[in-house]
Amino acid sequence: MGRAMDAGRPIYLTDLAGKSPPRLTARGRLALAFSMVAVVGLFVAMGALTERWATWQAESFGDRRLESPTPAECQIARALVRDHHDRDLAALLGGVGADGEKMELRAFAWRSSGARVPPGMDWRNCPGLGAYVRTMGFARLASGEAGPALYISRAAVNARGDAASVWETLRAPRDVRGQPVTRAWMVELTRGPGGAWRQARRTEAPLPQDDFRRP
Repeated sequence: MGRAMDAGRPIYLTDLAGKSPPRLTARGRLALAFSMVAVVGLFVAMGALTERWATWQAESFGDRRLESPTPAECQIARALVRDHHDRDLAALLGGVGADGEKMELRAFAWRSSGARVPPGMDWRNCPGLGAYVRTMGFARLASGEAGPALYISRAAVNARGDAASVWETLRAPRDVRGQPVTRAWMVELTRGPGGAWRQARRTEAPLPQDDFRRP
């Protein structure tokens, strides 16, 4: 009778408070730890895949209305990117308040310091250039993102093919009002006997009045 009454009486919080939760066995703790690691790993992998997809998408589709760079222009772009990596990339970023960020390379180029002087071309049509600029500490090739950006114009190459000049401009991180040009240079290059381009002279130039939106 007493047992029946005990079984039928209400259960109070005080009854539950006195009971200890079951302890996990060593196997249970190991399974829980493995599950937590797996979940974290899944999120990390998804983030990496998303970034790789965004990079592939940004660098794989050149604008069909624009020309492809010549082999010499692709070589010159690589030489200039490498020169900034070796010489002043951190200083340029610091000069536009972008310490700790990565410089973008603008995908579009014209025969000017930024005005749309045709024929325009798209750096994304340089084989391997996107991967190369990332090994040099740059962000991916960009066609209109918000980070600090370097613009390299199309090259004016002399008749002998051993000297060229290009415009470079530096843009601060973009805000809602646009992305102002902060510095501009005229860069002269020479081509050595082995075919490698190297910088011969860099001259500060007036800031251009330009528009770098998509063509």
